Amino acid sequence: MNVLNKINLVNLPVKDQILKVDQILESFILDGDNLEIYTNEEILIKYLPTKALKKNISIKISMSDETWKIQLIKKG
Repeated sequence: MNVLNKINLVNLPVKDQILKVDQILESFILDGDNLEIYTNEEILIKYLPTKALKKNISIKISMSDETWKIQLIKKG
């Protein structure tokens, strides 16, 4: 059974959100399953796909009520 973890970054400053996403990606490689990240910063939507691709992580992005939802899925 897959456990879905959710991380809300909405109220953090942009710089902190980027640093947190980098930490999340590193830990996701080691022990990630499925993860949802919530943000209100569009820059993460542009930043995250290239970082995730380099680490062999699939992502799905959607938006609702000014909040982006980014789902990380471990490949293979």
